[in-house]
Amino acid sequence: MKSPYYETRKKWREDNREKRLAYLKEWRANKNASDPNYHKDKYAKSRETQLAYKKKIYYENPKQFMFRAKMRKKYWKQATLNLPDIAAEIELIYTEARRLTEETGILHTVDHIWPLKGKNGCGLHVLWNLQILTQKENDAKGNKEPTKFPHTNRAAASVGTLSSEGCPAFLSDSPSA
Repeated sequence: MKSPYYETRKKWREDNREKRLAYLKEWRANKNASDPNYHKDKYAKSRETQLAYKKKIYYENPKQFMFRAKMRKKYWKQATLNLPDIAAEIELIYTEARRLTEETGILHTVDHIWPLKGKNGCGLHVLWNLQILTQKENDAKGNKEPTKFPHTNRAAASVGTLSSEGCPAFLSDSPSA
């Protein structure tokens, strides 16, 4: 059960919505005007704190982290089809991501369109399930399925090998001759 104070505050917020929004807008404008690096500094402090915490947890539980790394490697191995020359073609995608990072100065990563471990299914570590995204886009996408996150398949455009001809016959939409 909620406290009477909570209910009172909730009612006040509902009754004074416009007044509250105007106050918050003015407060944000003044805050940014008085310290334009406020959010940047706050993020930097928060990031340092989070990294220190993660490092502490890692050193307290190294076996757990080793286990997770081992399991991730196992999932990648299970999710990779044993097809001829697929490893070389996948490496082209990673090479292209490194090239884009060097050219633009923006970190580019290789993302699985369908996550290897999704909520409703698993993707494969294959050429037609990879795309190149900036790190920021990849972080925003997270472990979401393509139906839940709009994306563009840049790997196909930049490398040019992610067409239906690059897929094995059993995955291609076109009938075999």
